[in-house]
Amino acid sequence: MTDKLTLNLGLRYDYGTPFFSPTNELSMFDLDQRRMLIAGQDGVSWYIVNPDKNDFAPRVGLAYQVNPKTTVRGGFGVFYSPETAKRDDVRHNPPFYRQAVRYDEWKFSDPAPPPLPESGPYPTGYDVKTVDKDLTTGYSLQYSLAMQRELPGGVLFEAAYVGSQGHRLPFVVNVNQARPDGTPAPFDGVGQVQVIRAIGDSTYHSGQFKLEKRFGEDLFLLASYTWSKSLDTVSSAMFDSSVTGGVQNIFDVKQNRGPSDWDVPHRFSLSYVYNLPYRKSAGGERNVLKSLFGDWQVSGLFMARSGMPGTVTVGNPLPGGDARPDVLRDPNLSGSERSVDRWFDTTAFVANKGPDGKLRAGNAGRNIIRGPAYVNLDIGLIKFIPIKNDVRLQLRVEAFNLTNTPHFALPVLRMSDPAFGKITHTRNSTNFGSTATSFANRMIQLAVKLEF
Repeated sequence: MTDKLTLNLGLRYDYGTPFFSPTNELSMFDLDQRRMLIAGQDGVSWYIVNPDKNDFAPRVGLAYQVNPKTTVRGGFGVFYSPETAKRDDVRHNPPFYRQAVRYDEWKFSDPAPPPLPESGPYPTGYDVKTVDKDLTTGYSLQYSLAMQRELPGGVLFEAAYVGSQGHRLPFVVNVNQARPDGTPAPFDGVGQVQVIRAIGDSTYHSGQFKLEKRFGEDLFLLASYTWSKSLDTVSSAMFDSSVTGGVQNIFDVKQNRGPSDWDVPHRFSLSYVYNLPYRKSAGGERNVLKSLFGDWQVSGLFMARSGMPGTVTVGNPLPGGDARPDVLRDPNLSGSERSVDRWFDTTAFVANKGPDGKLRAGNAGRNIIRGPAYVNLDIGLIKFIPIKNDVRLQLRVEAFNLTNTPHFALPVLRMSDPAFGKITHTRNSTNFGSTATSFANRMIQLAVKLEF
């Protein structure tokens, strides 16, 4: 636009077909017609559902040079995410997929098992899966505004706001359940009716700050800090309630709004690479310091962040997922009161049971418990040994979690577990704050690398 202003404008169009079977071996339970629809039969398309053909995604980017050392950058975009992986669960529907329980009717010595019963158009006794026939594609609005400033000494400073909104996020819910007002389940004789619906939403706001020392004078340094908040109604669009803790009331999903499963309010990291200034001269100058410290490089990464959030459950399921209890008061303890044997106040929770003694959804919110913070330091030490011309050998010593700091996982959050409220595992680095696996702490490795 001008010598100081650059604009990038674009428009993208996305189209992704729903799942289909080339041989029409696909069926879904229609909630309106109360029967199984089979692809390619009775006027039904091979998709069964209606494709979404309205996914237009505009993009805007700008860069403005305030002066030779200061730049402002911004961007906005719409991004579509067709969550198709879960839709193929509809292959587990009759008549192409059967469910049957047999006791004492068939032995392995028999020539063949008895024939499976036909499900018929109304699949009595079956759990069925379906997709909203007008399911629209989930999308996010992503936007940012950043200021970059060059400081003395080759240091770059950046301050940015980064945010996003997610809309029409897909989630799997069982619609064959009674309403809170007592209205009975709509499909008598049928088990669960798992429907994929675009009912989720999310928001993310963050302030991001960065200092970067570009590689000069043998030193590279990068420090960054992020202060953020992520909220949503469903965190795992591709999984059902058995994985995410579920939606307590599918008829009012907004009640499920809370911190995202990956919400980390504070995160700081510092990384560096430093070449020791002692180098051997081309002529092999004899110098004690150069002989001892020549051709060495030191690197490291330090990270500290807030703990992951977790949801307390009773340990007994509701149709929408694992039931949450009632919360009587703030269950979070101060830092001086916390220990691995009592991370939060377990007496602040009580199961919600009605006059009939049946379990009901409680008032405890999603992800109101915050797990232990994560602090980690990795370092590396490399010795370069020149061989000839462009060939050299690397001897490497690398230590992960040098300080041997325990990386504790989330506490046990299920009230029915005897260890409720205790931390029983260290963190699985590949699975956020999972309590599923204990991992070793400090690890040291030696390596040899030939560069040519």
